This record gives sequence, C-alpha cells and structure tokens, in this order.
Amino acid sequence: MERLSLKVKKSLFTQDDGTTISRYSITEDEVPIAEINRWIQFVSTNSPLTGQRYAYVIVSFLEYLKIIKMHYRDVTDKATLEGYVHYLLGYSGEVVAISGGKTIDTVRNHISVLKNFYDWLEDGGAIEQSLIWYGHKKDRKGNHYVNKKFLYGQIYNFNNSRDNALFKKFRFKKKQEHIKWYTIDEIQSLVDHLPSHKDRIIFRISVECGLRIGEILGLHLTDINRFENEIKVVYQLNSDNEAYAKTSNRDVPILDDIPIIAQPLMTDIENYIAGERESADIYVSPFLFLNNKGKYRGRPVTRRNFLSILKRTAKKLGMNPSKIRTHSGRSTRAEILVEKSFEKGIDINIIADYLGHKPDTLRKFYQKKTATKTRRETLRKLAPSQIKEKEDDQ
Repeated sequence: MERLSLKVKKSLFTQDDGTTISRYSITEDEVPIAEINRWIQFVSTNSPLTGQRYAYVIVSFLEYLKIIKMHYRDVTDKATLEGYVHYLLGYSGEVVAISGGKTIDTVRNHISVLKNFYDWLEDGGAIEQSLIWYGHKKDRKGNHYVNKKFLYGQIYNFNNSRDNALFKKFRFKKKQEHIKWYTIDEIQSLVDHLPSHKDRIIFRISVECGLRIGEILGLHLTDINRFENEIKVVYQLNSDNEAYAKTSNRDVPILDDIPIIAQPLMTDIENYIAGERESADIYVSPFLFLNNKGKYRGRPVTRRNFLSILKRTAKKLGMNPSKIRTHSGRSTRAEILVEKSFEKGIDINIIADYLGHKPDTLRKFYQKKTATKTRRETLRKLAPSQIKEKEDDQ
C-alpha cells in the first residue's frame, strides 16, 4: 500500500529448516529504512502481524514528520507529538470538539507504539542519550546524577489517558461493545446455523477448548490426538494464513462439558477430516482447516474469512454483527472454567495453563469473581429474609 513515498511491504523468507515466514518492512522511494526495519523485525519475533501493525503506525508518524519537515531522530519537543495527535484526529488549530479522524483509543495505541520504538532505539544503543533532562536521582552514596532517556518527557512519558488536558478537548466516540460471553442458547444456535462443517468445528474449538483464533487456524492435522482426546497447540510460523500460537506449546484436553446438542467434539473433528476437508484438500495441505470453495479452495482459512462468516451467521440469528468477535468463544471458555475453579477449589494456575493464559491476569478475574460471590453470600447471612424478599419481588 502506497502512502506518499512510504510503503509497508511484505516479504517471505525461507529459514534454515525449510519453513517459510512472513516479515514486514518500510521503504521510502523503494529504499528500505534499515534502522526502523531492524526494530520491526525485533517486534515480529513472536507474531509477524504485530510487525505489520507497528509498521503502519510508524509509516503514519513518518508521514506527519515529512509534512513538518522533521527527521524522526530530531523529535525533541512535546509540541511535535501533540501536533501528531491533531494530525491523527484530522484536525489542526484550536480544538473544541471533533467527531472525525481516528478514535482516541487508536491515538493512544499509536503513542504506545512510538514509546516502544524510541525505547528500543536507546536500549539497543542505536542512538545516544537525549540531552533532555527530566529528573534528578541520588545513588546510595547520596551523589546526584541526571537520569536521561531519549524523548522520555515527550513520548515515553507522554500521558495519553482521558485525563490529559489535550485529550479532554476532544469528544470521545462511544467505545465499541462486543459480546464477551455466549449463553448456552447462543452457542447452540451458532453451532446449528454456521454454513459449513469447517465453520462449526472452528467455533466449537474456540468455545469448548478456549483456543485463540490464531491457534485454531494454525492447527495442523498432526496436532489432533484422537487417542488422548486432545489438541496440541504448537508454536509454528504459518506464513500461508499468518495464524500463530502466541504462547509456548501445550496439550489441551477436550472436556466435552458444555451442554449443547451435538456429538462429541473429537467425533465431529474426525468426521470433518474424513468428509468436507478431504474433498477440499487439493494441494495436500498440512493445515486442519481449509477453504471449501472459490479461488482459495484448498488454502488455509484466514481470520478475516472466518470472522465474516461468523458475523453473517449471527446476523441471521438476530444478533448484532458489529458486536461479534472471534475471541468471545475463548472468553466464554475462560468464564466457565474460572467459575468451576471457584466452586470446586481448583488451582487457578491449572486453568491458566489449560488456556495458555498469564496466571496473574486470570487470577485478577478469579479474585473479582470470588469477591462478588463472597459479598453476595455474606449479605445473605446478614439479612437473609430481606434478600429473599427482594429476590421474590423480582
């Protein structure tokens, strides 16, 4: 995609083991910007899609700097960053209110990426420390020294919250709401109405095993263990559809504990492999999920493809398609398992390992659930009759 003379380009590289990976880079007048591209390769280590997203953010920033005729190494004034915020929001001059341009959340994301980039420049020794002094500290002997960080006071420590005086001048758009968890009835309806066997299996794995959509679409035939009734999540660089596991390898047992009217998940997977998938596999692909028809028949399914199918199906069922996301199946699984861990005293770390989740993040959710339930039970003990009367009235 061309943006002024700056472009984000995708390239495929063959590694020593024969696997192919995708990488993104930025060029200006067809010439790669070496220093910035080294950083993009660095942030692409675990996910090329992160490198792609960060590359487009940097291109946007470089476009703005070209307009004001400034090199990215010469940005040392906070006003430059505030000007970039105005640029993203599609406004220049004194700000009163705005409804066009980027959303505030998008702007905050851009600033976060810039912080990451400039921090990398200094930490990697790519630039000298800034001459900007932002604070004094003392060592253990009481000697004063100046703590310096490149653009620390301008970008690294830039306040991009809603309390920022700059952002307070803007009218915030209503944050997009998504369905966080499916009800059992919604799960059943989607399973019954998704248009193909492939789509049904993808959805069932997200809800019943809690896999991320990238993990699901990155599955290979060899990752299905029929004998142990489990799915193996393997970190592998799938350049064909850019579907990746975000965490280390793990084995995910299929529990078949969600009360939906359907045959066991593994049986459903086996039937898909022997039926719909076999007829679609015209290239002898290692991937589990392949497109059934069209010009991409036999190619692995992409995130965008499945999301569009899920949205269309949800719309037919009377659900708001704008609230549909691929992550809701995983969230539903996490909700069910956390609730069970509370009821049965299961270690939350076991649940986190099953989901490939960070224990601390899941623990916070667990503690919130625990606090809510404990508070409810305590209130029942304090005033059982009043609580019961209120429930009866409802």
